[in-house]
Amino acid sequence: MSQVGNHLKPMNIGDVLDYSVEAFKQNFKGIVLLSLILYIPWTVLYSIIVNVLVDNNLADVFNIYRDLFNGVFSPEMADRYLTDAPLINSTMASLLSMLQMVYSITFKLVLNAAVIKMIYGYAISGEVKVNSLTDVKTLIKESFKFMPKMMGNAVIFVLILATAYIVSISVAVLFVIAPVMMVSTLYLPPVLLAVTIVFLIIFVVLGVLFAMGFFAVKLIFGAHIIVIEDKSVSESIRRSFNLTKGKFWHIAFSGIFALMLYYLFNSLLIGATMIVAVVNNTLYIIVNAFSQMCSAIAEPFILVFITILFINMKIQKEGLDLEIKMRKLIENEKARYGESVNG
Repeated sequence: MSQVGNHLKPMNIGDVLDYSVEAFKQNFKGIVLLSLILYIPWTVLYSIIVNVLVDNNLADVFNIYRDLFNGVFSPEMADRYLTDAPLINSTMASLLSMLQMVYSITFKLVLNAAVIKMIYGYAISGEVKVNSLTDVKTLIKESFKFMPKMMGNAVIFVLILATAYIVSISVAVLFVIAPVMMVSTLYLPPVLLAVTIVFLIIFVVLGVLFAMGFFAVKLIFGAHIIVIEDKSVSESIRRSFNLTKGKFWHIAFSGIFALMLYYLFNSLLIGATMIVAVVNNTLYIIVNAFSQMCSAIAEPFILVFITILFINMKIQKEGLDLEIKMRKLIENEKARYGESVNG
């Protein structure tokens, strides 16, 4: 995809993934510099403070399992792990959670806007435009102007998903309670009754996930429309609904696939960190901070993927590829005309 801008065309899920990986690799330097300025310092600091604060409780859990497997269970350790933390620890944890939330709706959104702008520019032109610290600083300054709109979009996104969750849960409970009561009066065998209840619970969970997933897909391009098209929050929501119309499953399966790849990478990092947790507390804190840093660098891949997916929707539904070709033809004609005049 070194020349994506010259070969834009409708893409399937595999193409979107392939282009996303290539775009991530080509713009890796810019992504790392952006993360080093806007994300990694906070992530590493937060990780170190939290791990020092909890006093390596994860290692205690491993010790409990070790004692269980060895046949020597230690109730004292379980009590120490399960007892409430000191008040100052609880207060610090609450404060850190508040700071994390504030960061998520401020500087994290600026990072998102910068990544979207960088990847979209690369995909359209086929050229890496963010190559130095100066380029990154300029990109960050340009991205700050989108923060108010992106904050509004993020708040509406969360509110809509929360509403979908509450409504779907309420409806599911109403529709499940009646069947459960009816089934319980049929005096079915215990095994059959248990299987029926399990299936009803699975049905409820799938229904809730589908309701939330539906709105998540419909709103997925809100931030991209704000950054790339400079639309208002309400217009970005409307545009996102229009772009995703008729493409729900394509976007949903693409997003799930990308998330699986990202969380597979994360799970490998977490697994290595958990192994170190039983060895040494200080080593655990250092390794965990390093894994958090690696995860922070890899996290923008999801945003890169959604940006390529956004471009794909614009190609399929609005003819973005034809628009770019026409624009380049006009630019080439102007350049040729200028050369003939000068000649």
